[in-house]
Amino acid sequence: VQFRVFGPLTQQPILNFVHYQKETWDLTVIILCGLSCITLPFLREIKSLWHHYYVRCLQQNFFAHGQDRNMLELKLDPWCPFVLVTGTVNDYARPNEDNSISEIAFTPLHVGSSKVGYVPSPPSRSLAQITALTGAGCLDAISLSMQEHVRVRFW
Repeated sequence: VQFRVFGPLTQQPILNFVHYQKETWDLTVIILCGLSCITLPFLREIKSLWHHYYVRCLQQNFFAHGQDRNMLELKLDPWCPFVLVTGTVNDYARPNEDNSISEIAFTPLHVGSSKVGYVPSPPSRSLAQITALTGAGCLDAISLSMQEHVRVRFW
């Protein structure tokens, strides 16, 4: 919008080579609106691509032969120690609280905390998924949610 408003006045190019022309601007807006309408139904899948990529990288780099294990396998294996992975929930606050950041625990038995409550762990949730969630949660909580004007939500 800034290029559309000030482009005709200042003749300043965008990306150092595209000068404002009404016909080019109109065609660009039509193409981008059409592209937005086509991709909108797939927004959830598009946003989750980075999460799936991160999970795959974790599987390939940190698990033996790239084989991930789900939490149910860890729960049933008597030789495996009790795995406790912590993450951050950065958009939950009770009505009487100002702080929206909470710690959450992922175990083979339950997921949750005393603040947000506990639910049974889904048997299909894998260790790489949990690791990816906790890494993303830490990044969001530290770099984005500490600011008052930015809110990040899980999808």
